[in-house]
Amino acid sequence: HAMHVEARVTVDRDLSVAEGHRIAEDVEAQMMAAVPKLATAIVHVNPCAHNEVESASSTALSPV
Repeated sequence: HAMHVEARVTVDRDLSVAEGHRIAEDVEAQMMAAVPKLATAIVHVNPCAHNEVESASSTALSPV
């Protein structure tokens, strides 16, 4: 059996594309290291909205 995960990560909207990409790669590497049966991890980077409060549902894990 193998697991596949898709995750959304909210980052500071003022980061460069390269910085956001580095964060996504770091998140992917940490998930792959933490879960032995994890075969693939897709990480989407979303910019935060500085003037809005993040909802609890935006940070919760959800099955794909």
